[in-house]
Amino acid sequence: RRPAGDPGKIPRAEFEANYQPDKHFYATLAYSLLVGSLAGPAPFQAYSTNPVPNGPPSPFGPKQTKGKLRVPGYPLDTVTALLTYKFDNGFGFSANAVVTSPINNDYQGYLVIPWQETVDASFFYKSKMWEARFSVTNLMNKHNWTPAYPTYGLEAIVPDPGIEAFATVKYKF
Repeated sequence: RRPAGDPGKIPRAEFEANYQPDKHFYATLAYSLLVGSLAGPAPFQAYSTNPVPNGPPSPFGPKQTKGKLRVPGYPLDTVTALLTYKFDNGFGFSANAVVTSPINNDYQGYLVIPWQETVDASFFYKSKMWEARFSVTNLMNKHNWTPAYPTYGLEAIVPDPGIEAFATVKYKF
């Protein structure tokens, strides 16, 4: 059984373009559209139709019982890009970016995560038996946010980590 307010299937469209002119370089660009809405408010999320401008809804007044509400916790638009180049000697680099449109984190649209972007990059070495990688996430040290429990309407957000660096070494035998 789905929790109250869970839309089940969310209408969406995804487009992806890939480019690989040779064995050294490839690039991917993708776009995702998620159109999540409910036919009416979740029972515990009905809100007043006469709120104070830019304020919380009034508990006194008629509640919305018709129309559509955006499902919280999902961006309408997401764009991703990835570039990778690997030299013949096994060294290479990779960079990717993710951009999301505003995310409503409640049914009313009072708690909104703004447009966000993050860029990650890595330098690596790969051979048949070895792989070493140095990665930096959130390269621009953006202050991004993630919905904590979007489906259940708990209206909480958590901060994403700032810039972080990782090093990994793998050996295959």
